[in-house]
Amino acid sequence: MRDFVVLSHGVGVCRDMLKISCSRTLAWCKKHDLDFRASTRREAPGCAFWWDKPAFMRRVLKECEDGTELTWIDADGIVVQTDVSPRGVLPAVFDLGMRFMDNHWAAPGVQYFQTGVIFVRNTANLRTLVDEWFDMRTQAAANVPGIPPAYDEWAMTRLLEHTGFPVFHLPGAWNSFREDEYPIIRAFHGWDHGRVLEKLRDECCTSVRRLKIKEG
Repeated sequence: MRDFVVLSHGVGVCRDMLKISCSRTLAWCKKHDLDFRASTRREAPGCAFWWDKPAFMRRVLKECEDGTELTWIDADGIVVQTDVSPRGVLPAVFDLGMRFMDNHWAAPGVQYFQTGVIFVRNTANLRTLVDEWFDMRTQAAANVPGIPPAYDEWAMTRLLEHTGFPVFHLPGAWNSFREDEYPIIRAFHGWDHGRVLEKLRDECCTSVRRLKIKEG
């Protein structure tokens, strides 16, 4: 396994999302010598599907050497700028990086870490944090619908508040879901799943046209 791994997961409709975006992810990984690991099966049977994320992440972390860097991308995200490498995005002094939301259109004033794109460095401390994150699936508040934050995001934010684990605030371009942002990774968090499929297809077509214009 290479020293940088890209992770994604999808079951049901989210698996259909991966079918659209995976060719782009694979091209990105090939260009920058990254591994791609995707799962399309339940990683946390008996739990709500959003807990498949920490379950899959913790499984892969145990298979990687210490120091390996990993990037998680939700199924509703797609790499837009394949020329941009994820290497070096997470500063050496951090083992975890996510976009911090200090104001969201759906819940003004709510602050939380958005887990649609996550950068991590495989260390013993990071593995312990992910184990504790997964353990929070049994808490009632972690299973109450609410956007944002929702489910695993609520659990991660509460866990970070409790542990004081240092987090790098990921630049918005790496988890971009606002119209005024120029993305490296475009995400469609919170959208209706049918619309996500449509937007992912649109993004693939738009990116192809953008490349042709650049080459011309």
